[in-house]
Amino acid sequence: MIKLIDRSFDTADISGDILDLGCGAGDVTFRLVRRFLSADITAIDGSLAMINLAQSRLLRERDFIDRVSFIQALIPGLAIPKKPYQLIVSTSLLHHLHQPEALWQTAIQHSKPGTKVFIADLYPIRR
Repeated sequence: MIKLIDRSFDTADISGDILDLGCGAGDVTFRLVRRFLSADITAIDGSLAMINLAQSRLLRERDFIDRVSFIQALIPGLAIPKKPYQLIVSTSLLHHLHQPEALWQTAIQHSKPGTKVFIADLYPIRR
């Protein structure tokens, strides 16, 4: 996934905040924190069980403890920290949402001019 992000954007300038929507147990989050060494990551998931797994992994991989924050919350209506996110990532969340437009609205709300947005899912949404 990180290679696909690198191919999709000029990622050389990403050194600020990254938002990972639908982080699950943190697989992509940990790949992001290893790839973007100066970035801080806010990772959101609706499942407390997934957040607990991600937090457990973060405690084992202590090098990243100051750079990654896992938050259990649902979109829309979640309290995402207001930051100037340079990159917003969501992988495999869209198909879980009853209102897929909530993901797009959340990405727009937390974007700034120049924010890169990468959204991938397992299969196309059927309506």
